[in-house]
Amino acid sequence: MQPVGAVSRVVRNEPILYGVGERLPHCEVDVVDRLRVERSAGGEPGAEVYSCAGDRRQAEIVFSEAKRMVAAEPELAAVVRVQGYHLEGPEHSIYRVLSADAALQQGLNPSLVVFDEVHVQPSEDLWNAMTLGSGTRRQPLIVGITTAGFDEASLAYRLYAYGSAVNAGAIHDPTFYFRWWQPPADAPYRDPATWRAANPALGQFLKLGDFEAAVRTTTESPFRRFRLNQWVPAEHLWLPAGLWEGQADPDLELDPRLPLAVGIDPAYSDDTFAIVVAQRQGEDTIVRARFFVNPYPPGHSARDEWVVDHEEVRGYLRTLRREFPAPAVRIDRRTIHGPAFVYDPSSFTESAQILEGEGLAMLELPQTDTRMVPATRLFYDLLLDRRIWHDGDELLALHLRNCHAVERGEN
Repeated sequence: MQPVGAVSRVVRNEPILYGVGERLPHCEVDVVDRLRVERSAGGEPGAEVYSCAGDRRQAEIVFSEAKRMVAAEPELAAVVRVQGYHLEGPEHSIYRVLSADAALQQGLNPSLVVFDEVHVQPSEDLWNAMTLGSGTRRQPLIVGITTAGFDEASLAYRLYAYGSAVNAGAIHDPTFYFRWWQPPADAPYRDPATWRAANPALGQFLKLGDFEAAVRTTTESPFRRFRLNQWVPAEHLWLPAGLWEGQADPDLELDPRLPLAVGIDPAYSDDTFAIVVAQRQGEDTIVRARFFVNPYPPGHSARDEWVVDHEEVRGYLRTLRREFPAPAVRIDRRTIHGPAFVYDPSSFTESAQILEGEGLAMLELPQTDTRMVPATRLFYDLLLDRRIWHDGDELLALHLRNCHAVERGEN
């Protein structure tokens, strides 16, 4: 059993929401299946009750649980007929399970819809079809149940953000009831007190021992998602939460008397061109970043036309050479004054040749696994040892939050 945040759209103010920990059900399926089956067994004539799952396998699991509930309760079994792929109730009511990977169902007239695990819905199509198809019902209701995800462009996150705004009073919408269990974003994920904040039933039908075992063998990102119901910036986070933010010290300055290393990650059009500088100061390393970003938002007509101004980039690199003249590298036994400029040759070869002709120490570094894996490991270890410091640049922090670990073959 995982912690569940619940979202519901309540039309005509029908107040209903079953949340994990409130009534302490055996599991979330028991709660929503009782709702589904009882609506099929009674209510307005011709009730249409649907469960929406992310795929066919999940849909089969949900329907099996509904059949189990009917079989377990004689009162329901007396009025609900179990068919191959649906349930039939009195007055031509019906209960059916739909999956997002099936052909989209238009023309339905749902009286109750339950979305299981909204975060796995691949698009908003099925949600929209269910929401917009219930206009003639007396008291239509949509209930969404989900754990957190990692994609802020998803349906689940949109509903999460909307519900949070409703609860905060920023949006007035009495037809939308929202309840979400999660600890504070910076709460230590290994602390049992944090677990209880997201799991009201911990110690009852949720077993403390299971959490203790899971936290020892699960990395931070999935544990925060599936056990603490927290949204994370990537499916598999690379850096522990809060580690980078804790190394911000804007009072530390680069020293023009010391050597400087400059990393150049080029981009041509709608991507971000990044230049990161690093300087050793004793046992610590100070980093700063400069970004050249497309100023037009996605969908703007000028976004695809914009290109990085490479002359502006070259001008910035020349400035770094003037301000930090201390030699950082020897090339062909020659000491070259100024920083070491390390660049990915992608989209930057011409500029690199121009700058090298002006005397800058240009070092080509293709981003292959054999080069990047050791460098990434060193960066990670230095950060864990609290030996890397930065000025709190928000865009640099965003790029690091978007990093996630992947397993790659050698190349």
